Amino acid sequence: MRTVVTLCLLAVLCTDEVEAAKVKGADAQKCYDVNFQGISDTSATAHDDSAKCKDTAETSIENSFGFIDTLTETGNTLIGQLDNIFLECHHSDSLRMQSCIIAELEEINRATEAFETDANSAERVIQPISNYIILQADQCSDEIYTIARFNSEESKLSCSRCVEKALKDVDATIFKILLIRVRNAKSTVEKTVRQLENLRSDVVQEVDLTVTKKVWELLEKHRDHVNPILDSIRRDVETAKIKGKRAQPCYDAALNLIRNADHTAYSNAQECKEAAEASIERNLCFIHDLILTGQKLITELDNIFPKCYESISGISDILKLRRCIINELGITNTGVKNLQRDANSSTYTAKLAFNVVNSQSNDCLNNVYADARLNVAEAKSTVDRCLKNL
Repeated sequence: MRTVVTLCLLAVLCTDEVEAAKVKGADAQKCYDVNFQGISDTSATAHDDSAKCKDTAETSIENSFGFIDTLTETGNTLIGQLDNIFLECHHSDSLRMQSCIIAELEEINRATEAFETDANSAERVIQPISNYIILQADQCSDEIYTIARFNSEESKLSCSRCVEKALKDVDATIFKILLIRVRNAKSTVEKTVRQLENLRSDVVQEVDLTVTKKVWELLEKHRDHVNPILDSIRRDVETAKIKGKRAQPCYDAALNLIRNADHTAYSNAQECKEAAEASIERNLCFIHDLILTGQKLITELDNIFPKCYESISGISDILKLRRCIINELGITNTGVKNLQRDANSSTYTAKLAFNVVNSQSNDCLNNVYADARLNVAEAKSTVDRCLKNL
């Protein structure tokens, strides 16, 4: 009975393991289907074989106790003989009848004594034979259920191994998913960093191109302004020469003033350009900080798995390892989302910075060439005074 309970308990344990694994997402139904059926079949076979042991014992009892039927038949025969002794010895001659009865009775008594002896012997033999047959039946049943228990325990172990493999498959799938999440987060950060680097490069380049274009534009305007004045100075000087005046020094002085004004304007324009480049770098330093944040996040993402493996001492505790990775990834993902948010707003901020720097550089360049025009006008006034004083 205890062995039967054990078989049932093994089946229940297999069921419990399978259900617990299914709760964790493992595909463990096949573990139940195969091994629970194995335990059930083993139990059913053991029950049938044990019944055969009982049938064999009953047959053995019947065969072993056949002599009892013979004794019973002998006893019944003696009873019949005793019942019929007077009838069989009845005679009109009383002496003869008496002699018959005595003779028959003596014969029956001898048979009865032999019967009693055999009955006493049978009584002594029956119990050992019964005990032996019962022992044989118990041993037969025990052997059957021992084998059944062994087979059922093997099915239970097979069930446990199957469930363990299913759980490992789940763990492997979960770790694969977590690894993909880490890689996706890293890819997102790398993409964001590239966008920030491109944004910074584009804005810096745009400032350079815009300021350079403005410099050339103002330079052309300045030349368009200076050339007519130079032509006028040359005409005035040539006219003075025709009149016999020594006007060349006046021209040379004016030309030097204009050249100095051009050189000063060019140098100051370059300073405006350099100031614009330095200013945009300062105004875009927040992008540099975001790039550094992104690079730090990439390092953190690369270190999530190694860090958790080291802290949990390898894969000895899968649940703790999984929890560690999920927690670390959750913390880092918060930083990734913040980086994306700041990166999305950086385009607008960079545009504002460009507008400010562009406005400042325009003011700087306009002032430079406004001063240059004043210097050219001063050169024209100087040559006019010089020619007048000849």
